[in-house]
Amino acid sequence: EATTAQNVQTYPEYQGRKNVIYLPASGAVGWKFTAPSDGMYTFRMKYYTEGGKKTSAERTVYLDDAIPYY
Repeated sequence: EATTAQNVQTYPEYQGRKNVIYLPASGAVGWKFTAPSDGMYTFRMKYYTEGGKKTSAERTVYLDDAIPYY
């Protein structure tokens, strides 16, 4: 289940990709989920920078309100 903050837009499909989230430089998005058991899990996300922009894409991943393995 995705929870979105201000200025975040979701699209069921965009340029051939499904379940796309547009996240501006100042936005945030979160997901709530329940893992079936304790353990190591893989998190994968594809991202693309907006065309014509010269800024790099930086994102921070939090797990249980903390940056894991930092």
